[in-house]
Amino acid sequence: MIPLAAFKGEDGTFITFAWPGGYPCYYLDSGNNILRPDCANKEEMSMEVVAGDVFYEGPPLTCDDCGAEIESAYGDPDEEEDEVNA
Repeated sequence: MIPLAAFKGEDGTFITFAWPGGYPCYYLDSGNNILRPDCANKEEMSMEVVAGDVFYEGPPLTCDDCGAEIESAYGDPDEEEDEVNA
């Protein structure tokens, strides 16, 4: 697992994209809630952010704070298989 400190920018906030590559990031709080970077950076969060990861591929995740979708860098490979088989 990548240390959480690696997901902090120079200004101390959680990054939105991992470089190089510009891959989207997402975060988990101590309640195992999925968070978008903007939500993870809110000062009024009731639970501590405890993990971060790069979201390379998979179906969209839903932010448990705001309900917005978090898209993966390469999409959902299962969705592409369904389109090919249709």
